[in-house]
Amino acid sequence: MTEDIKPIDVGPEGIRPEMAGAPTITALQPAGAICSAPDDITMIVEGDHFNRSTTIIFNGHDEPTTLIDHQHVSTGVKPSLFVVPAVCPVTVRNDGYALPAALDFSFTEAGAPLVTSAAKSKGKR
Repeated sequence: MTEDIKPIDVGPEGIRPEMAGAPTITALQPAGAICSAPDDITMIVEGDHFNRSTTIIFNGHDEPTTLIDHQHVSTGVKPSLFVVPAVCPVTVRNDGYALPAALDFSFTEAGAPLVTSAAKSKGKR
């Protein structure tokens, strides 16, 4: 006996159910760069519930964002714009949802240890 098959409503952007909901971020790859470095880098934000409306917010500014999949988005970072050490908060936004807690991207001086990965701590602060 054949059951009725009902189509799944995926919305106007074709968003699958696993992509809907409030975004979360869990890691940055890399999580830092050397101040004044001449080469731009690609930073990947890892998390969940990313879709075509997801925007990376780097140091308070919306950045051009590329959707890789529902767990990864990326943007370009220009270390040449930072001439002194700095820590920049990174978060994401999906239309209609609150921002998740930010992770830090660090610019360090040449010779200082470079942070290659940042992840949220699972312990209490």
